[in-house]
Amino acid sequence: MGIKAKILFPTITLALLVAAAILVSNIVLFADFVDDSMADEVNTASDAVLYALEGLKARTAVASFSIAQDREVAEAVAGRDRDALISRIETLQERAGTEFYVITDEDGVVILRTHRPEDFGDSVTYQEHVAAALAGEYLTAIEDGAGIRLSVRSGSPIFDDGGALVGCVSVGFRLDTEQFVDSVKKILGCELSILLGDKRVSTTILTPEGTRAIDTIADPHVSEVVLAGDQYIGPADMLGRIAMAHYSPIAGADGRVLGMIFVGQYMDETRNTIQAFVRIGLIITLIMLAFFIALMLVITGRIIKPIRAMTRAASALAAGDIDIDVEVETKDEMRTLADAFNDMIQNTRLQARIIDRIADGDPDVAPKARSAKDLVNRSLAKLNDKIKEQAAAIKEEYERIKLMLDSTPLAARLWNRDCEMIDCNEAGVKLFNLKDKQECIDRYFDLCPEFQSDGMSTRDKLKLVVDEAFEKGECTFDWMYRLLDGTPVPSEVTLVRLPYNGDYVVAGYSRDLREQKKMMAALEAALEDAKEANNAKSSFLAQMSHEMRTPLNAVIGLSELTLGEENLSRGAEANLEKIFNAGSTILSIVNDILDISKIESGKFEIYPVQYDTPSLINDSITLNIMRIEEKAITFKLYVDENLPGTLFGDDLRVKQIFNNLLSNAFKYTLSGVVEWRVTFERDGNNIWLISSVRDTGIGIKPEDMQKLFSDYNQVDVKTNRKIGGTGLGLAITKRLAEMMDGSITVESEYGKGTAFHVRLRQGFVSERPIGKTVAESLMSLRYTLSKRARNTKLARIN
Repeated sequence: MGIKAKILFPTITLALLVAAAILVSNIVLFADFVDDSMADEVNTASDAVLYALEGLKARTAVASFSIAQDREVAEAVAGRDRDALISRIETLQERAGTEFYVITDEDGVVILRTHRPEDFGDSVTYQEHVAAALAGEYLTAIEDGAGIRLSVRSGSPIFDDGGALVGCVSVGFRLDTEQFVDSVKKILGCELSILLGDKRVSTTILTPEGTRAIDTIADPHVSEVVLAGDQYIGPADMLGRIAMAHYSPIAGADGRVLGMIFVGQYMDETRNTIQAFVRIGLIITLIMLAFFIALMLVITGRIIKPIRAMTRAASALAAGDIDIDVEVETKDEMRTLADAFNDMIQNTRLQARIIDRIADGDPDVAPKARSAKDLVNRSLAKLNDKIKEQAAAIKEEYERIKLMLDSTPLAARLWNRDCEMIDCNEAGVKLFNLKDKQECIDRYFDLCPEFQSDGMSTRDKLKLVVDEAFEKGECTFDWMYRLLDGTPVPSEVTLVRLPYNGDYVVAGYSRDLREQKKMMAALEAALEDAKEANNAKSSFLAQMSHEMRTPLNAVIGLSELTLGEENLSRGAEANLEKIFNAGSTILSIVNDILDISKIESGKFEIYPVQYDTPSLINDSITLNIMRIEEKAITFKLYVDENLPGTLFGDDLRVKQIFNNLLSNAFKYTLSGVVEWRVTFERDGNNIWLISSVRDTGIGIKPEDMQKLFSDYNQVDVKTNRKIGGTGLGLAITKRLAEMMDGSITVESEYGKGTAFHVRLRQGFVSERPIGKTVAESLMSLRYTLSKRARNTKLARIN
C-alpha cells in the first residue's frame, strides 16, 4: 500500500464515520424536537379545552342563579303557569345564551323543558344537580342522561317571596353535539372528541367514509388509564391513524369519572417532515463527503508528487545515474528537501569526477581522492538526517490538515502569534458563501463589522483574545460576523492553543447562533402572549366580580333587614339565614377573586394609616369566633402586653390576613383547640407584628405543602368539597404579607394540626403599649354561639 493510500484510506474512513454519526444524531434530535413540539402544542390545546369547559360551568351557574332569583319565574313556578313560564324563560334564555332549561316543582316534577316543550310531568330528582337544588343548594357539574347524553348543568333552588321552596331550575350546555367540538377546533386547530365512557358522543374525527366517528370506541389501552382517573399523553390509535393525543378524564359532581376529553393531532405530516429531513440530510452529507474526498485527493497529490519525484531520483542514483535533478514547484519543506537532494547529487558528481582523476593518476588530487569516499559518506549521512526531518515535518503537516478537516462542521481558522490567519476549513468558506479558503483568509476583516457589540474595534479585540488564548490555552467569547451582503451572523467563538511545527498556533471554532437567537425571540414572544392571556383572564375575573357584588350586596342586605323583623315563621327565618350565609360566602369568594385579580394586574395598593392595635385584634376575634358554631372548639388568645397601642400600616389588609388565617383554623378544626398569639419585635423606626395561629385540625400532607400558596388551589380537594372555599385565601395572604415587606411560614403534621406564622413590617408611632389590663381583657373573652348563628353572647374563658 502506497503512502497516498495510507493517508486517504483512514482519513476518508474517519470522515465517513463522523458524517454518519452527525447525520444520525441530527435525525434523532430533529425527530425528538418535532415530537416534543407536537406534544407541547397538544397539551396547550388540552388546557384551553378544559378552560373552556370551566367557562361553560361558570356561565351555567350564573344563568341558573339569575333565573332562580327572577320574581316572574318564581311566581310562574309557584302558580304552575306554563305559558307565563315559557314566555319568561325564552327571554332569559336568549339573554344568557345557554342551550336548554328545565323547570321543576318542589317535588322535582318537570314543569317545562325548553329543548322538548311537549315532554313534562316526569320526575328528574335522580339528577344530582336537581336533587341538590331541591335541598336548597347550588350545584354545577357535568352529568350524563338519557335524552341529553352528556352536558354541563347547573341547578338552583327557586323560592317564593316568603322564602319557601317552590321548585328549581336546571340550566345547561350540551356536550354531545357538534357545536362545542367544532367551535373549539376552529380556534385551536386540533382534533377534539367528547367521550361518554369510552364511546365518542361528539367529535371532529371523520371515518374513512367521511362521516363523524360518533359512537366509535377509543383505544382500549387509553380508556383503561383515563377512566381510572389519570391523564394520558402520547401516541394513540385514531381509527387506523396515529395521533399525538391528550386524554383527560371527565368527572361528575360525586367525583365519578363519566368519560374523557380527547385533544390531538395526526402525526402523518410530522413523519413526512422527518423523512424529508432524512433525505435532505443524506444528500447534503454525500455531497460534502464527495467534496471532501476530492479535496483530499488534491491535497495528498500535492504532498505526494515531490516525494515521488525524489523517490525516482533516488532509485536512479542507486542505479548509478548521477545526471539527474529533482524539480519541486512548492516553496515549503519539500522544496528544501529537494534542494538538499540536488546538492547531494551535485556533490556526488564532483566526487565521481575526483575519483576519475584519481583513477587517471593525477597526483594533485591524490590526497583529495583519499578523503572523497569519506566526504560522500558524510554527505549521504547528512542527507539521510534531512530526509528524516522533512518526513517528520510532512507528518506534522498532515496532522494539521487532519485536525482542520476532520473536526466538527463548525467554521475553523488557524492564527499565529502575530494574529495572522494562516489557514481555515471548508465549513468557514461555506458559512460565508466564499469561493475558496484563500478568499476566506484574505477577506476576514470584510466578514466582520468595524466594532464588536462591546464597543471595542474588531482588530483590537481579535488581538486581545488571540493573545489570551496563547497565554491561557483557551478562551470563549461572543463575536459578530457579517456576510458579504451585510447580514449579521452572531456567533460564539472558542480559541484553543495547539502545538504546530515546533511552536504553537491558536485554532478558532465559530458556532453560528442565528437559529438560537430566532428560537429565543420566539420563546420571548410566546411568553408575552401568555402574559397577555393571563392579564385578559384577570381583567375578566375582576369585571365579573364587580358585576356580581351589587346583586350580592342586595341579597345580603335585604336578608339581614328581613331577619330583624318580628313575626317571622321559623321556616322563613331559617331560609333567610341560609340566604344570608350563602350570600356572605359568595361575596367573600367574589372579594377574593377581585383581590387576586388586582394583585396579578399590579393594581393592588397598600394604604397605610395610623390605627388602634387592640381594636383591630378585637374585630378579628368578633368576626371569626362565630365560625365555631356548634363545634367542640376551645379558642385561646395570647396578646403581648408590651405590644404598641398604635401602629402605622394598612389596617384593613392586616385584618384581612388575620381573618384569613383564623377562618382557616376554625374551618378545618372539627374539635380541639385554636390558639392565636400576637407578639412583636422592635426594628428601628418599625416593628415586626408577629401573628401565630395554631390549630389541632386535619393538618396538611407533606406533598401538598409546596402548592399551599398557589392561586385557585386547594390541597385536599375531597375535604374542601365538604368545607368550601376557593383556594385563594392563603395565596392572597402570602401576596399581602410580601407587599408589606413581610413573610408567612407554615408548620403542619397531617392529622394533628397546623400552625401559620406571619411577620408584617409596621410603622412605629409611640412607645405607649396596650398594657396589661387591655391585654388581659382581650385574652379573657370568648363567644358562645347558640344554634342561631346571629345571636351571640360573651362568656369568660375557663
